[in-house]
Amino acid sequence: MSSLRTSSSILRSPGRKLLNPNFSNEKFARSAATSRQGGTSPAAAVARGSTARLTGRLAGKFCKMNAKFGLKNKELSELYCSYRKEIINRISQFESIRKRLDRPRIFEEFLFCLLTPQSKAESCWKGICELKEKGLLSGGEAGPISQCLRKLVRFHNNKSKYIVEARQKFPLFMEILRKEKDVFRLREWLVRNIKGMGYKEASHFLRNIGMGEEIAILDRHIFKNLKALDMIRDIPSSITPEKYFEIEKKMRAFSRRIDIPLAHLDLLFWAREAGKVFK
Repeated sequence: MSSLRTSSSILRSPGRKLLNPNFSNEKFARSAATSRQGGTSPAAAVARGSTARLTGRLAGKFCKMNAKFGLKNKELSELYCSYRKEIINRISQFESIRKRLDRPRIFEEFLFCLLTPQSKAESCWKGICELKEKGLLSGGEAGPISQCLRKLVRFHNNKSKYIVEARQKFPLFMEILRKEKDVFRLREWLVRNIKGMGYKEASHFLRNIGMGEEIAILDRHIFKNLKALDMIRDIPSSITPEKYFEIEKKMRAFSRRIDIPLAHLDLLFWAREAGKVFK
């Protein structure tokens, strides 16, 4: 792994071109702010950070999706009506972490997402809670951390080492987070500098600290749902950055079309399988 440099050189170096050329933040902001049919789009309301203030009229719009989107999409919209309040509350919690720059909570989400590859989210969060209770989260060595995680997550030996290394780089990330507002630049920094974090884990982390409006968390359970919605033909066995961005772009367009915010879709797909909203 390359050594860390100052935040300004990492984020603004001309040699570090972002890998997502198909998306314009300005275009998203313009689209999110556009009024449709004489009212504000629910997705736009979320994009502007007003999730908790959705009016009854706007919320009702989610529950009355036009049948032209197809039976599967209509069913998805009806499912969203069932979980909408829980999802909005959870997203509001995530947003509050970012607004307050809640360092302990950001740190917990940071390490939680390092544990998630090929492991159950609830078990990973249980692992974070146990590490915290035993005083290993902020100061433990790899051996005791691995032992604590052994029955909870897969690849616990590797992940314990990732935690120790990521812990050392967390202060620099917080410094960058205070200054950088571009979620794509933040994600790119995480992927390049935090061992064990790919685009899925970095996206998951950023969503969990209230920055998920424009990025998708693409893993196997998301691919299963996208395939069921005929958005992809097959579930990929592996995924390149270019393929990740291609599917993310499709998912972003899909979320706008059905007026379910992108940050909500992962929680909705997870609830569809687990029967509850988690994180």
